Amino acid sequence: MSTFSAGGKVFVTNLFWQTVGGAARGAAAARAQARKLPLEIGTPTNIVVRRTSPPQFGVSFSDAQGVRPGQFAAAAVLADALGGTWAGLFDVPNGWYLVACRRGFVDPDTDRLFARHDADAARRVLQDVMVEGKTKTIYAPASLNVPGTKDFPIDKLLAQQARGLKGMMSRQRLAPLDTRIALRQKLLRLAPFAAAPLALALLARPAWVAVDQRLHPPPPPPLQLPPPWEGMPAAAPFISQCVGGVLSYPQLPGARLKSAQCRGDKILFHYTPYTPLTLPLVLGERAVPRCQLTASDKADLQFSCDLDPTPKIGRQTPVARDAAARRMWESFGLLGGGVELSAPHPVINPAGGLSAIEMTVKARGSAPPDMLLHAIADLQTLSVSTVEFATPNTWYIEGVLYAR
Repeated sequence: MSTFSAGGKVFVTNLFWQTVGGAARGAAAARAQARKLPLEIGTPTNIVVRRTSPPQFGVSFSDAQGVRPGQFAAAAVLADALGGTWAGLFDVPNGWYLVACRRGFVDPDTDRLFARHDADAARRVLQDVMVEGKTKTIYAPASLNVPGTKDFPIDKLLAQQARGLKGMMSRQRLAPLDTRIALRQKLLRLAPFAAAPLALALLARPAWVAVDQRLHPPPPPPLQLPPPWEGMPAAAPFISQCVGGVLSYPQLPGARLKSAQCRGDKILFHYTPYTPLTLPLVLGERAVPRCQLTASDKADLQFSCDLDPTPKIGRQTPVARDAAARRMWESFGLLGGGVELSAPHPVINPAGGLSAIEMTVKARGSAPPDMLLHAIADLQTLSVSTVEFATPNTWYIEGVLYAR
């Protein structure tokens, strides 16, 4: 409930009040500041700007029922009519209206409409304001029995003030925060008093609007970028394929396996000949399908074999940061290994806002890492870039863990 009627007019309550800061302090600055309000408090839709110094503005949000552009802001009307510093709990047709002003500014913690059955709650809030001791003039209905207050019905005052305001163009009325909508509504209100061509031009969207749109096209819609983990190599299939390839490494007579590394679409096997004399014999071995054998200057041998394409991460939902880190530590600890997680690093979406946090993962253990797959199955946003095996029995994993 956020509106009430008085004198045939609708008055809006429960607005979020702020003063305009910075060098620019006009109505345009108030609108710009309102658009930058945190999303956590809601989506502002309508605004009323008061001529205070600095200007004060109040906004309503998209979830406010019954609030429409053109309705009067009750706190703004009362603040201008009474002036100074005061607080009041007023009896209105459908409840109890609480509002307070300090030196002409609406107190952001007030402007609240309580239901008729919430009289006790409204009284307690008013008494909290009185305890602060900064307000000497307190209004409250005699029926509520609040000591130190005086009764002051506001229905006639509100009706009188509403009649005296400057009609449909008054700044005490709510207007859409979107200036284009506000301008159109003002023109529609003026249409009955303007010449017929003006009304026809408004309905037909005049040519100058089209020309202006060609010269100044509207900004493009915000980019809908995928989350940072989408398209990265999925951990489970990459680990499984790599471990299977390492454990079935090509046999080279006269050489022993030193290490193996999976990265991207390749798996690299590093061999060391038993003696340099056997190197020509090893190089003469017949080729292995999808593998290429080369030798380095240090008499080491390298088999480069192809890996099948790794499935990519889709539109998964990341788990919370603490839960993800705990899962990694538990998983590798169960296999007698260890894991290092970097400090969380925010990932900023170029379209604006924080999209996720990422942590670099470095782990090692003596058991094949495919034994981890059941333990990390719920970490759908874990991407592994490198799996390495070093003789005699050590495995290394590197990747990135995305979380929220």
